[in-house]
Amino acid sequence: MGNWSDTLKVVARISDKTAKITGTKATAASLSFKWAAVSGASGYKVVYYPSGLSDLSKELTTSTNSCTIKNLKEDGSYAICVYALNSNSDFTAVSNTYTETYATTLPKKIRDFKVTTAYPGDASFEWKGINGAKAFQLQITKVSDSKKFKKPIVNETKFYSYLGTYTNSKKIKAGTFYSARVRSYVTLAGTKQKVYSPWSTVITFGTSPKKITAKQSGSGIKINWSKVSGASAYEIYVSTSYDTKTFTKVDTVKSKNTSYTLKKFKKKKLKKNTMYYISVKPVCKVGKKNCSTTVYVSNPTSVFYSK
Repeated sequence: MGNWSDTLKVVARISDKTAKITGTKATAASLSFKWAAVSGASGYKVVYYPSGLSDLSKELTTSTNSCTIKNLKEDGSYAICVYALNSNSDFTAVSNTYTETYATTLPKKIRDFKVTTAYPGDASFEWKGINGAKAFQLQITKVSDSKKFKKPIVNETKFYSYLGTYTNSKKIKAGTFYSARVRSYVTLAGTKQKVYSPWSTVITFGTSPKKITAKQSGSGIKINWSKVSGASAYEIYVSTSYDTKTFTKVDTVKSKNTSYTLKKFKKKKLKKNTMYYISVKPVCKVGKKNCSTTVYVSNPTSVFYSK
């Protein structure tokens, strides 16, 4: 009778997949997860890659039912797949089923935050620096509360475009200055827990005066507006088109003034039989910096010049 062959070690592949993956932490460069342990598993293989780019996949193994994936890109969306392992000293069997989830690393604070338009009950904002995150928290408060934002009049947390947002709050009044800030957040996978980025730089903006009138007066146009509390100056903008992007600043007057006579536009006398559109932006001084109302003009009034 011949001799026995060497012993063949067999490792059974685990058929069960891991339970739901739950996020436990998110930073700008890492994501942490946990999941329920699989009976008989000696460890787990975690495969991860940028969403939609499985050819760039990487993997790690862990002996526990949790892991932290490091060296990720800021504000990046990732797919994460977890496989149960069964191994001995010589072999490792990988489960043929897996559990998958998606998660986003935390962005840094939003850059170039600015207000684009501001009307009573409506304000729009733009920013840069965000790619994966689509959820943001916007706060608006009175200028007097801008250091701590203890009593924000707007505190909205919802999904927005990654390029900007808007609010339709009726608490935004005409002829008033406000401060605003924004931050992005991600929701940990499989939970409702939010993780926030730092707040953006605080910006100050104002809405147009409650009332702006313009009428032809002699060889010019007389403009009047209601006083805005806290204004350090007023900027006068004029255009021959209603398009808010075409307005030109023609002058800046001191805060004590609430009227202005327009006699020239673009260094030329006013044109006969021409419609002129006029807007007044209140300016607020914050520290040593003057803060104008918006990027674009708001609520322009019109007057037909027939002289």
